[in-house]
Amino acid sequence: MNAESDCGVLSKKLRDSYAKISHDYHAKKSRVWSDFVTFRSSLGWQGQDTILGLGEGNGRNLVDIQATLVVNLDLSIDLLHNFVGPDTAQKIAGALPKTPFRKDSAQGILSLAVIHHFENSSDVIASLNEMKRISNRANIILSVWRRWRRKHREKLFAAIRSGVDTDPLINHLRPWYTSEGELLGRRFYHYYTYRELHDQAKAAGLRIQTHKYLGGKFNDANIFALLVEEER
Repeated sequence: MNAESDCGVLSKKLRDSYAKISHDYHAKKSRVWSDFVTFRSSLGWQGQDTILGLGEGNGRNLVDIQATLVVNLDLSIDLLHNFVGPDTAQKIAGALPKTPFRKDSAQGILSLAVIHHFENSSDVIASLNEMKRISNRANIILSVWRRWRRKHREKLFAAIRSGVDTDPLINHLRPWYTSEGELLGRRFYHYYTYRELHDQAKAAGLRIQTHKYLGGKFNDANIFALLVEEER
């Protein structure tokens, strides 16, 4: 992951990618992510006043959130048009690391499968700082794809043994195919280690209160984490 920021270009890349895949994405992903339900149920994360979804696309993971106000900010107009979240939810077009929300305006933030799309660590840290600013309890649930998941780590070990560059296995343009095998687009992914997520959270004044590895064939493909404000 690079250190320099190119967030504007990245947002355009992602927006263009989702414009290409949004119809197929919505057809395949309109139900709540079961791995998120598993993680959330272990937290008792309900009954908030205001919940902000940051990058929650068509809002599928906001469906069962119990809150007085649910707001979803996403860079994909196409996914927002196909919103399946709560009928009363507010929808805003925009992208991290900058948001239009006031300081301490939410009691909880949900940002699943978002920050691993950033190509630069500085944008991730800026986004985490923004989440901390707008959440008055720094009560943040997020997820990233895990680098050392089974099968993928075997590819990494093979590359290391062979002296091959491992960067394409860590920073990856992941293709999106239809069920018929048609390639619609590619999205950038940075595959995370727990230590890397821990260090980026710490740089933003946050800490990982709890985490779980969930998803995929071996139930270890994603890192789900609850971030809270670092104790002073």
